[in-house]
Amino acid sequence: MVLAGDEMEPDPERWGNKFAPDGVYYPRIIFLTHKGNRMNVTNNKEDQYKFWYDEPDGIAAAMDRAVEVFKAHEDNREKTEL
Repeated sequence: MVLAGDEMEPDPERWGNKFAPDGVYYPRIIFLTHKGNRMNVTNNKEDQYKFWYDEPDGIAAAMDRAVEVFKAHEDNREKTEL
């Protein structure tokens, strides 16, 4: 887990919207793979702030989804390498 303050925001000229896929706002939680690629895990709400969580239970649920997404990715990778 990385906590980045406003002054530590990744440079959009270098990274594009990789770390701000739906705009820049604070706080937000973005799940990344071990290679730094953004995972498609959001708060599952129908609002514009997909990476903002208002309750600890929502964060825990998103963490569980991130683990499942990562496991599925790893399982697919192992099958293609066999």
